[in-house]
Amino acid sequence: MNEPRYVEKATTQHEDWVGSAAADNPQEGVVEEALGIDPNRYAVVGLSLFAGWGDFHPVTAYVVDRGDLPDRAALEAAAEVPVLEVTDLQMTSAEMLAVMKQFSIRITVRLANQRLRIERSLSYSEFAGG
Repeated sequence: MNEPRYVEKATTQHEDWVGSAAADNPQEGVVEEALGIDPNRYAVVGLSLFAGWGDFHPVTAYVVDRGDLPDRAALEAAAEVPVLEVTDLQMTSAEMLAVMKQFSIRITVRLANQRLRIERSLSYSEFAGG
């Protein structure tokens, strides 16, 4: 029997920069429709977006059949959620960002254990001027 695979954190070849991302759904079904996934049958519960060279970028969607988990409460109550991994979806960078109502990414250079403490906050014009 094969060992189970799980959705992991994002990686790149060298991981020079690491961090986190967050996004807000514009409304129910929009992400599914943008990816060509039937929103009446499936719910996208995870995305893997990779941007590199070229106009189109690979997207992987992690989906659940709505018949298996009929509502959000059932999804959140599950200790482990079995998903289908849908690969080879293609989107442009602009399409990736446009799908979400809001998108935030925060990355920093990879350091051993140090945290970045903000000494002072400056606008770019304050920074560049002095």
